[in-house]
Amino acid sequence: LPSLDCVAGAGGGFTFSNAIPFATNVTVGGAASSGTERWYGAVTNLGTLTMTGAYTVALSNANNNFVGPLVLNCAAGGELRADHLNALRGSGNITISNGTLRTTPLPDWDIAWYLAYNQSGRQGLVTGSGSAWTNRASFYVARGASSSNNALTVDSGGRFYCANGGFVGFGASFNSLIVTNGGQCTLGGNWGAVGNGGANNTLAVTGTGSVLRVPVNILAVGGGGGNVLRIEKGGQFEGYVYLGGNNESVIVTNGGRIVGGSAGAGLLTGGYGGVNWGSPNNSKIVITGNGSYLSGCVWSRLGTSGASPSFADNQLIIDDHAV
Repeated sequence: LPSLDCVAGAGGGFTFSNAIPFATNVTVGGAASSGTERWYGAVTNLGTLTMTGAYTVALSNANNNFVGPLVLNCAAGGELRADHLNALRGSGNITISNGTLRTTPLPDWDIAWYLAYNQSGRQGLVTGSGSAWTNRASFYVARGASSSNNALTVDSGGRFYCANGGFVGFGASFNSLIVTNGGQCTLGGNWGAVGNGGANNTLAVTGTGSVLRVPVNILAVGGGGGNVLRIEKGGQFEGYVYLGGNNESVIVTNGGRIVGGSAGAGLLTGGYGGVNWGSPNNSKIVITGNGSYLSGCVWSRLGTSGASPSFADNQLIIDDHAV
């Protein structure tokens, strides 16, 4: 089936009960304002799924599924639900320009969702105030040593929510999560990380109205060197950030802010989150520029330190009218 043009009828939509391993492009469209399409079975090698109507489309299967690339541009209220899948591992880019992508694991499963798993060059985009990606599991922008140059961008009022920890470059290098131009990103769960065994990963919050929230616990930056959390140009981070590892950095500049009821920054040592962070060395927190500031506790330590941790050349720099 090279394409499906599904228009909901008076009976409330369509149900597809057979496995549909699409290798070509699939279009779900039409002008109807209601209807539910349900695709069951091995949703593998999907091709490009483009939704243009106000549909609810559910992909449901308990096997290991690879879904994508995906273009989601619904009418108001349109929603794609990837329910009860073992994993969502991107086989292509994901673009949400209107509507909601809702990813939900099976109950009581410790399931993760991936933009890239040992893959390179995958791009995710959530853009526009009518766009959202709601993830009820752990989320990885990139995982695995073969993952590089993958990026998720939350832009122009788009929203991304992760309920159980968000990770940028888990054992992977040169990956990024960018929240910009009023984008909203929330990483819930026990903790999140930039790096965690990988190097040169970036989490950036840039532009007035752009917000990254870590409401429950901490965001760890570190693991392989060169990882950075950058808050700039009026962007805002709400939560607590810790540096763990060597040559890692948190940069708050040009009116960026770290705020919140449990906000602050510090050093992560020894064991935390099942990871041995060792002792930070040559890492830095820089607050610079007029309007930039960090509120809350500064330079505390978290984790089990071991026998005798050694810290060297870590820096906290506040300059150029920052507070």
